[in-house]
Amino acid sequence: MAKEAGGIAVMDVPAGSVASQMELFAGDLIQGVNGRVVSNLIQFFDSLPQAHDAPLQLRLVRHQQVKVIELPPRPPK
Repeated sequence: MAKEAGGIAVMDVPAGSVASQMELFAGDLIQGVNGRVVSNLIQFFDSLPQAHDAPLQLRLVRHQQVKVIELPPRPPK
């Protein structure tokens, strides 16, 4: 997917946040979650796994290149 296809722009990534642990950076453009295309926050949150034991895969554009970030399931608290 190209940047022109739209997506969700990451504006800020606070240090120590879940986003920083996922290696997201300000300027990233999230275009997919677990194989589903997302172009707005409603689609993004609807695409997140309901169970915390499910892996998460984000497809994004960073510096004009497509990148896939995979996050393993979170361990139970």
